[in-house]
Amino acid sequence: MKLRSLIGLSLLLLSTASISGNGRWYEVEIVLFEHPDNEKVKEDFSFDLSPIKTNKSVDMLSEHLQLMGQNKCLSHKPQTNILNKTLNTLNSPVCVDSINYIALMDKTPLTLDAPLREGMETPYIIAAEELEFQTTISRLKREGMIPILHTGWRQPGLTERNAPNYRLFGGKNFSKQYNYFGNLKQIDNTYLDISDDSDDINSLLKTIINSDTSIKKPVKFNNINEYPDKTWQLDGLLKIFLRGKYLNIKAEFNLRAEDRTDEKLKSFHFNQFRRVISNEIHYFDHPKLGILIQIRRYMH
Repeated sequence: MKLRSLIGLSLLLLSTASISGNGRWYEVEIVLFEHPDNEKVKEDFSFDLSPIKTNKSVDMLSEHLQLMGQNKCLSHKPQTNILNKTLNTLNSPVCVDSINYIALMDKTPLTLDAPLREGMETPYIIAAEELEFQTTISRLKREGMIPILHTGWRQPGLTERNAPNYRLFGGKNFSKQYNYFGNLKQIDNTYLDISDDSDDINSLLKTIINSDTSIKKPVKFNNINEYPDKTWQLDGLLKIFLRGKYLNIKAEFNLRAEDRTDEKLKSFHFNQFRRVISNEIHYFDHPKLGILIQIRRYMH
């Protein structure tokens, strides 16, 4: 083999080893929840948002949320008059793929529907039945906490440079009234609640008729802008990476809330870094936002 070929092969192997980290995979489970109001929180909010750039992050949630919204639509039998009106208006079957169901959500579900899956090819969301914090969720609720997102995924152990930022978002959808920077905008009527505790399919169909999220182009979730195009109650980034043999977590989130005395959203900024140990449950505290996270070794 020629020397040039050997050098090229060596560089390729070195590059692959660098990207793969320590060759291990990890299963991550996380709960993000809101603390109830208290005096400490009243001194901690700001109307000035600390914006978080999400354009280079990995979004594993939207695919599942989109499918959940479509399945919600498909699982109901609408009244005949609504169905006919919808078909005549859209000239297409109801509950088609090209409708942006996430944009229609007034609130996201707490957990995601994801299939059972194994493997170590690309990162993926794990099924809800594989999550282990169900008892913890019940306890949080009893103590007055408000869970916003409970999910998990599997990912390789990578260096800080190669590990991606995962975008996590959820809770209330403020996009109808406010832009991402929290400013009040012109109100329209294209949002409704299709979360777990809403079964009003007729309202969904009426909304689809009047919505500009209907039959246009296939839905795409990659955003060319630096910042999110939707205003969620919770939105931010989480990165898990290796420094040497140690796991580390970087978390940055914005939690939003309405304020009746001002035409702008309140913003609670969360930005923390911590070295952690696998298989232990770690708690990130903040006056308004709490995070419980466990990183478990997967298939070692």
